Amino acid sequence: MASTPIATLERRGLRVDFYQLDDRYSHTLSIVRDAQPTVVWQSIEHHDEGPAYQELHEQTDHQGNTLLFLNGAAGGAHWSMSVQQDDKAITFDVAARVSTAPPMRVIEYQGPTTEPPGLACSQPVGTFHIDESTHRLTLSPTGEHQQLPATLRWKYGFL
Repeated sequence: MASTPIATLERRGLRVDFYQLDDRYSHTLSIVRDAQPTVVWQSIEHHDEGPAYQELHEQTDHQGNTLLFLNGAAGGAHWSMSVQQDDKAITFDVAARVSTAPPMRVIEYQGPTTEPPGLACSQPVGTFHIDESTHRLTLSPTGEHQQLPATLRWKYGFL
């Protein structure tokens, strides 16, 4: 992982850092205490069913909040993601337009523990599962998508 993030969002002790990793962007979620971040989730982008974010754009809304927009394509899917912070959470809104099999895609995070302190998943559109043996968080979209092309969607936030 690169030592300097490309973009950062921070909200009340929770921080998301984006890094360039080969031809894609990856991100970490950290808890910040006494100005020291501790990574609790690391996104996993380098697998066939996962996101391929190759562009990152940063904007500021009319209230001065930073918004991040990412997009990219790989493995028969075009991915887009927006990340924003508000008073309650840092929210991820993700879509994947899938044109080739497998029609199912997942978003995954690797964590050092299965229950990171002070971090909770909110607003799920889709389902999530934590594998206690691998410490992996997997987010799956809602519904069956057997017909292609299909648009899959996730929305989740960390408090």
